[in-house]
Amino acid sequence: MASRTSSRAGFRANVRLAADIGGTFTDIAVFDDKGGRLTFGKALSTPQRLVDGISAGVEKAGSAYRSEEHTS
Repeated sequence: MASRTSSRAGFRANVRLAADIGGTFTDIAVFDDKGGRLTFGKALSTPQRLVDGISAGVEKAGSAYRSEEHTS
């Protein structure tokens, strides 16, 4: 599970993301360290561009996390 701290324009979030990319669905778990909140999201997998399925799952999890980076 990756941990990411983002500090842009006064916004600071410390969240952990986990993604399970399957043939049909991408499942996401988002844990907010500061608030102690764990949320889940599910989106269709996008084999051509995996990050699109992950981003959709994060959005469905209700997380404000945004990243312009992609790492494997």
